[in-house]
Amino acid sequence: MKFNKPKLESTRLSIHLVSRNDAPAIYDLHTDKEAMAYWSCPPYEQLAQAEKQIDAALNDYNSGSAMMFGIYLKESGALIGTLSLFSIHEESRRAEIGYMLSRAYWGQGLMTEALGSFLTWCFRDLNLHRLEADIDPTNAASANLLKRCGFVLEGLLRERWTVGGKVTDSELYGLLSYDYEKTISI
Repeated sequence: MKFNKPKLESTRLSIHLVSRNDAPAIYDLHTDKEAMAYWSCPPYEQLAQAEKQIDAALNDYNSGSAMMFGIYLKESGALIGTLSLFSIHEESRRAEIGYMLSRAYWGQGLMTEALGSFLTWCFRDLNLHRLEADIDPTNAASANLLKRCGFVLEGLLRERWTVGGKVTDSELYGLLSYDYEKTISI
């Protein structure tokens, strides 16, 4: 899929493609054990891991296979989280999303705000029909976020991930474009 270089805006946030300069902030996000408790890999131990993640994200962007946005506070320009689009199936107009927010910003509605702009872009600009998210079933905050944005719990994938020797399940959520349009027009 060919992407333009979008810059999304919301009331408090600017959302755009990550850059190599974001490596220290990405590293900080991925070293937080509490934030990483529901992630599909263990916390980072070296800055090089964040640099490698960004390099892969930029290569994926250039090939049209995935995209990783940074979530930045408009006021300070600080990167506080990420949004990703991946596993894109063009013919079916389907993709998966992922997201992460610095723990210092939890509970402030920032991820709801960021995800709203991101979903609108996915459905209206990319003309996707379906988005999917898989989350750890014990991550109630993420489940509530998805439900607020119109996602529907569609199933449980048993023992899908092994992270740090721990086997976990995944809940699969889906959102169709016309259901999202109903959600935002309310």
